[in-house]
Amino acid sequence: MNIRVIPASPGDSILISYAYKGSKKNILIDGGIGETYYGYLSDILHEIKNSGEYIDLLIVTHVDYDHIEGICRWFEDEECDKDIIKQVWFNSGEVISEYFNSHISEELQIKLLNMKDTKQSVSQGITLEKKLNELGCWEKNIISAGKVYNELPGIKITVLSPGIKRLEKLNKKWEVEVDNSTEMGVQVDYNKPIKELLKNKFVQDTSIANGSSIAILLQYETNGNDAVKLEKQYKNIILAADAFPSEIIKTLKEIGYCKEKKLSLELLKVSHHGSKANTNKKFLEIIKCDNFIISSDASTHGLPNKECLARIIDSSNKTTNLYFNYNYVKQKRIFSEDDYKEYKFKCYEMEEGKPYPINKEVVLWI
Repeated sequence: MNIRVIPASPGDSILISYAYKGSKKNILIDGGIGETYYGYLSDILHEIKNSGEYIDLLIVTHVDYDHIEGICRWFEDEECDKDIIKQVWFNSGEVISEYFNSHISEELQIKLLNMKDTKQSVSQGITLEKKLNELGCWEKNIISAGKVYNELPGIKITVLSPGIKRLEKLNKKWEVEVDNSTEMGVQVDYNKPIKELLKNKFVQDTSIANGSSIAILLQYETNGNDAVKLEKQYKNIILAADAFPSEIIKTLKEIGYCKEKKLSLELLKVSHHGSKANTNKKFLEIIKCDNFIISSDASTHGLPNKECLARIIDSSNKTTNLYFNYNYVKQKRIFSEDDYKEYKFKCYEMEEGKPYPINKEVVLWI
């Protein structure tokens, strides 16, 4: 299994590719910003098409521009085939409104022409919605916590977030998030030692859009097809989008995990680009994980927050491996010499084209 954490500036775009009995499968999660499409995704999608492969599942996690804009640019590009998409998960305004039997407000009905010069997440979501309807690969079902998807061979996907209440909040108030790449005065915490940051009280994210993020537990098959030994057959990865820890914790507890019975993970894609408001001690206490991906170029909101990284590092007695899809850890001096001496962790500033093996079955790339 190859997991490509595509450089998406402050956003997310992740391509999971794996072979099962000679058949290649691809799952694309988000598309980053517009530049992500032009710089990376367009070429990747052409390669998939030319190889006779498909995007077997496209997951658009939520409507924020740094996740959805690259997907919208794909649907604007007449030269890049969309027929390679087999199935789509996307909690759009229309789908949510139909589920809650409510009226779609006029602000959501924005025409395609408006999309070329805007970074408004909701306008892009509605534009994408119309294009998906034309394509016919979208079942328009609500994607919510607890859904189990096992239509692709060799893997099982359980949706960890969002809960229905989070989607109801999004239905009542669709937020518009603008590009903050030029924002000034963002407070960074890189000059503070890990042990000091661990004293800070956790305050959860309040963004309605982030609370609606589709986060998944992906379980991949490792040993044969004996359904009786299902628990031993699968290893686990969480891809948390920008989800709230409270949502993920709730679902994990519902499927049988807790502090006393931890979920063993090979890999965690850290929520919301390493925000201190999206990863807490309670979540880290019910997972057992040594490998963490941070998807961010550190250009907005002061992300990743060192406070988040400190919690992650402190959560394990083993060496924690932090993988960054941009090179800024040393440049920004995120960690001091004392941090490295007092805690067991390694930072990998990933290089393009270089493989980073997580275990015998999973390799990270950018």
